[in-house]
Amino acid sequence: MVDNSWKRNLFVLWVGTFLVSMAYTVSIPFMSLFLQDDLGVQSHLELWTGVVFAITFLAAALIAPFWGSLADKYGRKPMMLRAGICLSIAYFLYFIVQNPYELILIRIMEGLLAGYIPSAIALVATNTPEKHVGYALGIISTSSATASILGPLLGGVVSHLIGTRETFLLAGVMVLIAFVIAWVWVKEPSFVKSEAKRSAVLNDLKEAATNPYGTGLSQPCVQPESISQSNGPATGSANWRLSRNPIVNSRRVRHQRLPVIAGRCSAQAAEVFFPAQYIRNQGDVEISLLSHSVWEEIRTVISERLKFLNNDNSITTQRQPTHQ
Repeated sequence: MVDNSWKRNLFVLWVGTFLVSMAYTVSIPFMSLFLQDDLGVQSHLELWTGVVFAITFLAAALIAPFWGSLADKYGRKPMMLRAGICLSIAYFLYFIVQNPYELILIRIMEGLLAGYIPSAIALVATNTPEKHVGYALGIISTSSATASILGPLLGGVVSHLIGTRETFLLAGVMVLIAFVIAWVWVKEPSFVKSEAKRSAVLNDLKEAATNPYGTGLSQPCVQPESISQSNGPATGSANWRLSRNPIVNSRRVRHQRLPVIAGRCSAQAAEVFFPAQYIRNQGDVEISLLSHSVWEEIRTVISERLKFLNNDNSITTQRQPTHQ
């Protein structure tokens, strides 16, 4: 029997992420008005607004690795429900705050406990059949885009008619609905508990700090130890070793004629299309990949495509009439 639970998950989580995104765009754009008109901030309004906005994302960035490791251990749905109810409570607390200091504390709490949308996307990605994953992720991404269009319009109407403070009450109700529908209808049948030891958040942050570009946490990378001396294409000729390096490492190419394809796999693509001897002679090429399987998949796809083109060209050549 075909399991179509992923379709139900996709529909429910589309609605959930739409409501959560709508709750944000309904209320948060009017935060400066809320600070000025309801909380009495008259001086340094720009500074207060910047702090109130930024502090949530700072807190979320610091705690995200922790929630991600818990999701691997206990599942994406529990983390999504935890984030949903906490986010709903935060919006209700916005409705009753009386001074900007209380608002900042609640914004910090929201950042530390949020994460509904990332958990929903991860759940869709891990519980959708592989052939439908791209479609499912594309569909669910439209929910946030739609909410970003409609939310400010609805928020402006509500703020004008009943007040800025009341927009937070509306946002809390929206997120609560998203929590309830996910709790009742979303299933996670494909979850496999990870037995890997959970890393400490501080250790993750220290490792991220070693990245010279400041981009993300570290991941296992693949780097070439040596390149074959042959002058032919370098398919299967590189020896690889796993190392613990930042996601984005420097790619040093000292020859301007060597094209650098955008993305993390630029050096690998060049190594496929250029002779190994040519690359080796032109300078250092430092390569980073998220996993060895990504490299192998790229190489396999390119090799199959080249074989197909070669076969097609040979058939065409055989069919051409000879002129004597």
